[in-house]
Amino acid sequence: MKRKRVWRIVSVALIVVWAVVIFSFSAQPDTESSEISGHVSYRIVKMWNQVFGLKHSGPELEQMAQKIEYPVRKAAHMSEYAVLALLIFQALTAFDREKNRGCMALGITAAYAATDEFHQLFVPGRAGRVTDVLIDSAGAFLALIAYVFTDNLSTAIIIFCITAGLIFVAHPDTKIFLIIAGVVIVLGVIGVLFLNATLSVDGSGSFRLRRIMVWLHPEDFADTWGYQTIQ
Repeated sequence: MKRKRVWRIVSVALIVVWAVVIFSFSAQPDTESSEISGHVSYRIVKMWNQVFGLKHSGPELEQMAQKIEYPVRKAAHMSEYAVLALLIFQALTAFDREKNRGCMALGITAAYAATDEFHQLFVPGRAGRVTDVLIDSAGAFLALIAYVFTDNLSTAIIIFCITAGLIFVAHPDTKIFLIIAGVVIVLGVIGVLFLNATLSVDGSGSFRLRRIMVWLHPEDFADTWGYQTIQ
């Protein structure tokens, strides 16, 4: 019972942290948001130019970056809401909402996207658009479809890390990300320590939690679940 309570708290905390990240990006004025997306677009075309040995000049790279800036920005939005949908999906699982949890996660994510667009109406240079709600929801939908068909938590973790890494590299202010990373690490350590103190491998009904426990004590299960960990 205590284990489930901790899992629920951590799940909700991760949703709140990520929702704040999305909110902070939406609170940026249009000029600042365009600067970030333009910076990312330029890095992409510059890397493309270097990898394939192309000889584009600086002005040509800037022109190419301008052409892909819009799709890059929308792809970033889709990635943000893909992560949010997966976090909500996991939280619903923690609260034993197994029935229609995919639809519920999609609905909650779409609702947050709508409120986020409403919030942008009050940000200088920004506008709330129904099309953006649909784009954000599409990112959530694709992430949930991928999860349902793979049923793989590691996929969600990989998507989260890639998205967070890209945003971290592109954003000029890294302080907020270091704070968020610190909070996530602290929550993770607390959760692992609590599980280590209160949970046994045999008593866990979740194979994911069992993996954590075996990782913490691989020698105790060398002949069964801990064999590969020791190897």
